[in-house]
Amino acid sequence: MARRLYEQARDRKKITIFYLGDWDPSGKDIERDVTDRLRDWGFSRDLIERVAIFQKDIREFNLPPLRVKDKDPRASKFKRQHGNEAVELDALPPMELRRRLRQAIDEVIDHEAWDRAKLVERAQRETCARYAGILQEMART
Repeated sequence: MARRLYEQARDRKKITIFYLGDWDPSGKDIERDVTDRLRDWGFSRDLIERVAIFQKDIREFNLPPLRVKDKDPRASKFKRQHGNEAVELDALPPMELRRRLRQAIDEVIDHEAWDRAKLVERAQRETCARYAGILQEMART
């Protein structure tokens, strides 16, 4: 993955990594760990964008909160910063998750380039269909 990120950076392409994780000590730590590793590899901290899940989601969507597991070595820090409520990502309504992902992706897409790529793809499909028709006709004769 790092190699692909380096290639994107070399080509001066904007990199955004969307993170969807549980709201618990592990979910927060995964985000921190990936961010730290990216920084260690020379990438800026702003590559990662958390899309879900947030503490406010617990109340906003009436999600069933779980108690933070005290056995988790990251639990005390999480509790100090965020309280004792945790929630699994899959508790978020799927339509909300789709909406957030669609919005996050839409914000980073170069729509002009996207539209050009769709035109090229359509032309390629039409060309392939024409050649397929020609080949089928040739096979019949």
